[in-house]
Amino acid sequence: MGREPTSAAGALTGIALVAVLAVVAAGIGYEQAGRVRDRDRLPRIGRAVDIGGRKLNIDCSGRGSPMVILADGGTLPGYSWLLVQRRIARFTHVCWYDDAGYGWSDPVPGPRDSVAVARDLHALLQGADIRSPYVLVATGMAGFHMRVYTSLYPEEVAGMVLGDAVRCRRTKAAGCRGAKDPCPNS
Repeated sequence: MGREPTSAAGALTGIALVAVLAVVAAGIGYEQAGRVRDRDRLPRIGRAVDIGGRKLNIDCSGRGSPMVILADGGTLPGYSWLLVQRRIARFTHVCWYDDAGYGWSDPVPGPRDSVAVARDLHALLQGADIRSPYVLVATGMAGFHMRVYTSLYPEEVAGMVLGDAVRCRRTKAAGCRGAKDPCPNS
């Protein structure tokens, strides 16, 4: 014999699936529209530096050496360091930057690990003509990224200040592709 007619439960499941997909699509569209609106509404703080097809945002002030680089390890844009930057700029040169996909920086085209973050920062500093030595100041996951940066470019780093940074033992294997072990004693 032929197939039985579709049950009411199957039809409701299909309708529910379409509704969920519609809500997800609307949410994605709303988020993207908000990002465009914010970029138009909020003037850029800092400047865009091309790092090979993408642009990262950086803002610097002050004079002197060593250069202090401020890195946030959460989901905040670099301008979250603005008050700290103003104080440090009284006695040396200091920069904050927007990691890929945050603030005024372009999004990243694929997955990221700590090596990719460190290489982006290196390309940004080189492209912006910001010379070492650097004192890297980081919070959260950026602490681990800065450890990886130091393992890749040790001659550029004069020191690190890590506040509430991710511990090495939790992330020992994460993001070390192509880098020396950033946590050799853990």
